[in-house]
Formats: sequence, C-alpha cells, structure tokens
Amino acid sequence: MDRRTTIRGGRGARACALASALSAVVVLLAPLPASAGTPIITSPVSGAIAPAADFLRIKGTADPSSSVDVFKTGEASPLGTTTTNGAGRWSLQTSVPSGTYSVSAVASNPDGSTAPSSPVTFQADALRPFLTTAEPDANTIFDLGEQPAVDGTASDENGVIAVQVEYWVLDERVMVQNAACADCGSGAQSVTWRDEPELSVGYYYVRVHAIDSAGNRSQTGNTSFFTSGMEPAPELPEVPGAPAVEVPTIEVPLPGNDQPGANGPITIGGTGPAGLDVRVEEMVDNVRMGRVQTTAGDGQTGWWHITAQLTDGEYGIRVRGFDETGRRSKWSAVVWFYVDGLRPEVGLENGTQIFGPTQPVQLSGVVTDNRQVLGVALEYWLANRMVLQQLAECPQCASGNATWWHSPALQLPGYYYVRVYAVDAAGNKGHYETIDFVKAGV
Repeated sequence: MDRRTTIRGGRGARACALASALSAVVVLLAPLPASAGTPIITSPVSGAIAPAADFLRIKGTADPSSSVDVFKTGEASPLGTTTTNGAGRWSLQTSVPSGTYSVSAVASNPDGSTAPSSPVTFQADALRPFLTTAEPDANTIFDLGEQPAVDGTASDENGVIAVQVEYWVLDERVMVQNAACADCGSGAQSVTWRDEPELSVGYYYVRVHAIDSAGNRSQTGNTSFFTSGMEPAPELPEVPGAPAVEVPTIEVPLPGNDQPGANGPITIGGTGPAGLDVRVEEMVDNVRMGRVQTTAGDGQTGWWHITAQLTDGEYGIRVRGFDETGRRSKWSAVVWFYVDGLRPEVGLENGTQIFGPTQPVQLSGVVTDNRQVLGVALEYWLANRMVLQQLAECPQCASGNATWWHSPALQLPGYYYVRVYAVDAAGNKGHYETIDFVKAGV
C-alpha cells in the first residue's frame, strides 16, 4: 500500500515538473510589446507629377490606429497629421505651390513608439490647364443634315492629356466623351481639339474640361447649340436680278422680356412684306408653332401674329418667310423670352390698429415671386371711396423676395380699408390682400 502511494506520488511530481517547464516555454514564446510598423507612402510615387491645383493628396499605409505625421525633408514642422483607419490606410490633404518635393511619413503607435518611412520625391503641379472654346457660338442652330461640332484649344506647361466634353439637356448629362486631339498625351504644351457628337434633335448645353498630365482639370468652358429637325433654307434660284426673300422680323415679345402666362395666351408677332407666308418655330422643344400670312398693311409692309398658350419656362422663337412662288427666306435671329405663369404674393405684417391724431400711419409686409417684382401697390378706401393709391417703398423688389413699407399722408380721420397687391416683371398681378385701421381725429 505504501509502495503504491510512493509510485503515484512520483508520477505526480514528474507531471508537476513538466507543467512548470511548459509554462516557462509559453512565457518565453509570448509576444514582445508592439512597436510601430514602418509606414509606406503609396501616392504619389517617386518621380510622379502630382495634381495640386485644388490640393495635394498624400496617401499610404501604416499600423491600424497609428498617428501619421508627414514631413518635407529637412523641415521640423509637419505638412500635416492624420490617422490610419482599421485597415491601416491613411490620407492627408494639403496645399502647396508648384515645385519639387521630398516627403516622408512618421507613424506613432499608442504606446509611443515611432517609425519613419522612406522618402518620396515628386513634382507638384498646382497650375490648371488653360482651355478655350472657339466654336460654336452660344445658341448656334445646326439645321437638318448639319453636323454639330465643338472645338477649341488647350494649353499646359506639363502637357495636356485629354479634353473631355459633356452634353447636357436641362439638368441631365446625356453624353460625355473625349474630344479628338492629335497632340494630347504627346507632351505638347498647346493642342487643338474637336468633338463631333451624334445627337438627337434638341437644345444642348456643353461643358468642356482640359486635363493635364498631373490630372488637374481646367476651368469649365461653356457653349450651347440647337440641333434642328427642320431642313435648311435652299439656295436662291439663279435668276438674274431676282431679289432675296426678305426675312420677317419678330417685334413681340421683346428679347429677354418676361411674358405673363398667368393671364392666358401670349401674342407673338412681327412685320414682313405684305402677303408673305410666315412660319414660326419654337427652338427649345423644336416644334412649329404656326404658319400665318402677313396683313396687307401699307402695301409694302404687313403685320403677322399668332397666339400661343405656353407653360412656364424659357423659349426661343425664330421665323422665316415664304413668297408666293414658294421660295424661302433665311431664318431670323432667335428671340429669347421667359413665360411666367406665377402671380406674386404679398404678406402683411400689421393687424388692425388705431393711429392717433399725430401718429404717422405705417404699413409693412413682404412680397415674393419666382422671378422679379416690379412693385407693391396700396389702395386706401374711406367710406366706399378710394382716396389714395400709391406704390410702397421696396428697394429689393427686383430680387423676388423683399420687404416693403408705406407711410401714407392721410388728411381725414376715419376707418380705412386698404387693398394691397404686387405686380411682377411679366405683368402678372397678384391677388389682393386687405388690412384695415382707424385714423383718429382730434
């Protein structure tokens, strides 16, 4: 019995000794306290030309949750400080002038250990390329069969690599493509470019950017044009002494004027030779609005007009004439105008009040409109008679959102009823708003 106990005790002692040894091994294999991993600058790479017209972006990697300082070689103060994300990536934005730079990154761990990166030398380009748009002029019309084309020049001291052309219809970009540019990407400091898009009928707004070898984008070049579904005017017949068909004019509306769509159909009209057949075309939607003959007038010049119910928005109208033989004139210049069907609104800030004998009457409020307000009018009524009608003071009415006020010179005491309304630039008259007050006597 004692022998068995001794044997068991020996085995237990050996097991304890083995466990102690394994424990010591585990302690020896435990990781040492962490030190900062060496950071790496991944962008820009050495020898690169980096875009810096908006800002210079320096990117790299380091241990997750590290703080990273970026230094210009030889300077004690950092360009900036950032931190890594959970994947160990970091990015720093800074502004620098054009020039050659050597930078390095220093990563710091939460325990205070640091490690520097290898330096990276690159060129920063803070100058945007320069772009010009030569053709077409704004609102050029390309008739049926004519190829729309946009062209111009671009230049940059480090070379232009591409010219990007965007075509927009209202607020939607319908096409974007690189223009044809033989010298783009060759290192040439000045290039010419041209783009010939395949577009459906409509009105297009064009935005153009040049991109240099660093990736900087130029300021936006803008133009616009129409692609018309109408056939071009034919050549005049080769008849000796045959006069050209006179181009009719557009007299109403005047260019740039707002038209009061709230008041119903608007009139479009002009002049032309008596008996001329006038075709009216609306450019934005590319539709024929009508065909009408000029009146006899004085035997030489007549008047033509049509009426149209148009929704709110901008319109461009052009016309051309047809004589009795069917020959056509050239198109007239496009007249642009805006149809405004919204009435201005007036708000009142004063309620019913009593003004003493020597107290001046002061009324005020606000006026709003989607375009421009011409003025705010007030009508003062006493005993069912309008005794005064005047415009309010409104210095900022043209902004479409303004404050107005009025201090009438009223001689008679009594109960006054006031009607207030506004008129906008299109001639739309707003609804009446009313207020009343008492002007006390002695």
